[in-house]
Order: sequence, then structure tokens, then C-alpha cells
Amino acid sequence: MKWKIKLNFPFDWRLKLKFAILPERPTPCIIKDKKWIRAIELSHKKVPVIVEAGEKAIVFHSTHLKERERREVENIVKKLLGIEDTTKLYEFMESDEVLK
Repeated sequence: MKWKIKLNFPFDWRLKLKFAILPERPTPCIIKDKKWIRAIELSHKKVPVIVEAGEKAIVFHSTHLKERERREVENIVKKLLGIEDTTKLYEFMESDEVLK
């Protein structure tokens, strides 16, 4: 099963992958051929997930999932990889005298 979520903000997939692993410590994911690979636990079962970057989208590959499970996988991956629109954060930082 394959699906996409569109992104409406700039996103550097290569940079995200560099932050997804720690060279001195083992991590629960594998980075291979510009793909992020990990098992995620949903409803007491492990689900294999592969994530890669497409044209202004994140592409997910996994086993057959219900719609609710797909949304759960998307939310977990977004949190783990920090995939979000940072425009508001940067605007706040620019307006703050200390953070400027």
C-alpha cells in the first residue's frame, strides 16, 4: 500500500535523514537509498513503514491499513521526523529581540 501527504512548505529531506540517526548510538530506524524505514506499533501489532520524499510530498509505503491506522502512522512519522510547517516559528523568532 502506498499513499502521499502533500506539503505546502519548504522541506529538506536529506537534512531530515541526517538528523534521524545518531552515529554513535543505535537507532530504531534504518536509512537506505534516501528512505526512512522503521516498524511502528499500532493496536498491539508491528507495522512496517517506509517513508521517502516525493515532489512536495512525503510518500508512505506499508502493509494494508485502515484509514484510521494510516492517519496514526502519518502523525507518528511527522512527530518522529519533525515534519511540520515552521513558518510561524520563524516569524516568532524574527519578532523576538532575544532570539533574533
